[in-house]
Amino acid sequence: MTDPRAHFDEVLVQQLRDVWADTGTTVLDSAAREYDVSGWVNGEFDNHLEFLGHDGTAYRAVITASTVEDRPRRVLCTLRIQDAANVLVESAAALGRESR
Repeated sequence: MTDPRAHFDEVLVQQLRDVWADTGTTVLDSAAREYDVSGWVNGEFDNHLEFLGHDGTAYRAVITASTVEDRPRRVLCTLRIQDAANVLVESAAALGRESR
């Protein structure tokens, strides 16, 4: 198998952009809460996707996102990525102003 980090950087990142650009820029957690990742998809400078690892079945990464609610908040979401079409938010933590 290809090195997981290399596959993430060289293949999966572009696949995620393509899928999210085509199907919508929200990802869900297990409680169906939505998080908007359009800032990263659109290449905004203060939005990042960072590789955390691969456990043999899925990738883990963190991404800057916004909550989808009346008063959106910026959050850092930990993702479990089976493939570009199967992404689950495992957790989300609020970003303070100093994190921008």
